[in-house]
Amino acid sequence: MWSTSRRNAPSVVEFGVNSGQYTSKAKGKSSSYTFLTYWSDQLHSAVLSNLEPATAYYYRIAGEGPERSFETPPTDAAADVSIAVAGDIGLSNAARTTLERIAQQPHALTLVPGDLSYANGFQYLWDRWQRLIEPDASTHPWMVVPGNHESEALSGISPKGFEWPGFLKRSALLNSGAFLSYKKRWVMPSAASGSPSKLYYSFEVAGVHFVVLSCYSPFGPNSKQQKWLQKDLSSVDRSKTPWLIASLHEPWYHSNTDHQTDGQAMRKALEKTLYAARVDMLITGHVHAYERTTRIYNGQEDACGIIHITVGSGGKDLYPSFTSPKPAWSAFRQAAFGFAMLKVDGASAGEADWEWYRNTDSPSVAADSVRLVSLASASAPAECKPA
Repeated sequence: MWSTSRRNAPSVVEFGVNSGQYTSKAKGKSSSYTFLTYWSDQLHSAVLSNLEPATAYYYRIAGEGPERSFETPPTDAAADVSIAVAGDIGLSNAARTTLERIAQQPHALTLVPGDLSYANGFQYLWDRWQRLIEPDASTHPWMVVPGNHESEALSGISPKGFEWPGFLKRSALLNSGAFLSYKKRWVMPSAASGSPSKLYYSFEVAGVHFVVLSCYSPFGPNSKQQKWLQKDLSSVDRSKTPWLIASLHEPWYHSNTDHQTDGQAMRKALEKTLYAARVDMLITGHVHAYERTTRIYNGQEDACGIIHITVGSGGKDLYPSFTSPKPAWSAFRQAAFGFAMLKVDGASAGEADWEWYRNTDSPSVAADSVRLVSLASASAPAECKPA
C-alpha cells in the first residue's frame, strides 16, 4: 500500500526478480477518506500475485518511483524463518530506535500486536508514522493487529477532562469513525483467510500458522469472530504446520499493575477454544512493558497451556510497576523499550528461539532468550498433542 498527493496517480506496481527489469505488473485501486476536517492523500493498494517463496523481488510504484526490494517469506515448514515483533510503537525517539534495531536483524516479516501510530484522531500523525516505518514496511511484510488506539471513534476523542453526554457517546455519528483510518491504511489477508471482517484474519509463514484476533469486535458465543476462529483453527494440519500462534492486543495474563482486567472478558470467551486447539503462543501488546509466561490455562501453569508474551515495549511511555510477589507463571518481566524475535528452526520440526532485545543493549545481546518447543513437536508431552 502507498499514498500519493496526486489524486489521479495510477495504482500500478511493476516488479521482477532482477534489479531494473520489471517483467510483471499489478494493477490495483485507490481511495481516500475524510475524518472531521482532514482529507487523506490518495491511498493505493495492489496485490502482487504468483510470487515464488523465499525469492527476492524488485519493484517500483507507478513506473516512476525509486526501486525497492523485498524477499518473500518461505512456505516450506522445513525452512528457517525469523519474525520481528514490536507493539505499542508510536512516534517517540524510542520508537525510532526500536525500528532501527529491528532493521539490524534478518527477518521475514514484522508483527505489530496493536497500537500503531497513536494518532488518536489526528490524522496527520498517521502520515508521519507511516513515513517513520517506511524503511522496514517497504521491504518486509507488516502484519498488524487492531489496538484500542486504532479505534479513533469520535466518542473517544475529546479534550482532557471532557465527557460526552451519554446519549451522544452512544450515537452512530460519534462512533462512525471507529477503525476507519486503520481499515483504509492497512490491507490484511482477511478475505483470503475467509474472515468476514478486516479486523481479524490468519496467515501462514513456513511452519507457522498465525491467527490475528480483534479485542474490539464481538467475540462471544455465536459471534462471527468466534465462528470464524473455530473454523480457521480446525483447518490447520499440525503435522505440516507445527506452530500455531495467536495475536491480539490486550493480554490475558500479565503481572503489570496497569490494564490488569482489560483482556479478561475475551479470555473467558476464547481461552478454552485456543487451549483445545493446542495454540502454542499468544502474542499481545497494550501493556507498555515486556513479559513472558510459562504455559498457562485457566490461571494455572499447565504443560498443555499457552505461552503468553506481551511485547508492548515498542516505543510508547513505559509502565514500570509490576505486582509483588512475582507470579509463579511469570518467567521474565521488565519495563524497557525493545522488540522481540521469533526464530523458527525449520529442521527441528517444532522448535524455535524466542528473544527479546532492549534498545539500550548491544544489538547482539538478548535480555530474554528461551528455546521453545511446539505442542505438535515429537518431544512435546503425549497428552498435549493436537488432535
